[in-house]
Amino acid sequence: MPKQMINRMLFKVQYQARKRYMKLPVLEYDALIREVKEKFGISPDHTIYLADETGTEVDEDVFADIMEQKPDTLWTIVDSMATEDSTAPPPSQFSSEMKTVSPTDSCVSVLSTKRPRTDDQFTEAKELVKDVLGKKSAGEKIFQEYRATGKITDSTRRILVNAVVGDMIEKHGNIPPKEIRIKYAVGIVTLFPSLKDPYSKIGYVRTFL
Repeated sequence: MPKQMINRMLFKVQYQARKRYMKLPVLEYDALIREVKEKFGISPDHTIYLADETGTEVDEDVFADIMEQKPDTLWTIVDSMATEDSTAPPPSQFSSEMKTVSPTDSCVSVLSTKRPRTDDQFTEAKELVKDVLGKKSAGEKIFQEYRATGKITDSTRRILVNAVVGDMIEKHGNIPPKEIRIKYAVGIVTLFPSLKDPYSKIGYVRTFL
C-alpha cells in the first residue's frame, strides 16, 4: 500500500489535552468521529466536531481535502455539549467560566471576585489574551473582523474561545484555578468590549469546549 494512503488513515487527535494517534481503514469524517467517541469515552449522544490547528471548525465536505494537503494535522476534538452535561470530564467545568455574558447573564458575574480589580489587572488580562491571539495564525482575522464591524461572528468566536482555552490548558493544566479562568474571561471582554452586552444575541462568547 502506498505510503501516502497509509498517512491518510493515520490521524493525530487531541481531546482535553490528551493526545493520541488513531488509525482507520478509510478516510471518512464520520468514521473518525465514531472512533474518537469510543476511544475517549465521549457519550454517543454528544455532538462533537473537528477543529484544525488554528482552531477553525472543519466541515465534513472539506475534511478529506485538508487531510490530503496536511496529513500531519493535529485535530482538536470539541464537545459542544460538554458544558451542559454534569457528568462531563473536569475540563468542561472550567470552560463554562469562559462564557462571558449570555442574554440572561450580567458581565458583573464574570468580572467580579472577592477582591476589587484594579485597572492594572484589567490591562494585564487584556494583554494576556491579546498575546495569545497574536501567536495564532487566525488571531489577525479576529482583530480585523472586530475593527471592521465592532463585533465577532459565531464562527470567529468559536476560534477565539478555542485559542484561549487551548492556551489556558497548555499553561495551567486540565483544570486551571478559578482565578486564572476569570482572568482569561476578563481579558476577552476587555479586549472585545462588545462581548459584554447582555442584551445582544451576538454579544457574548459562546462556550464550545
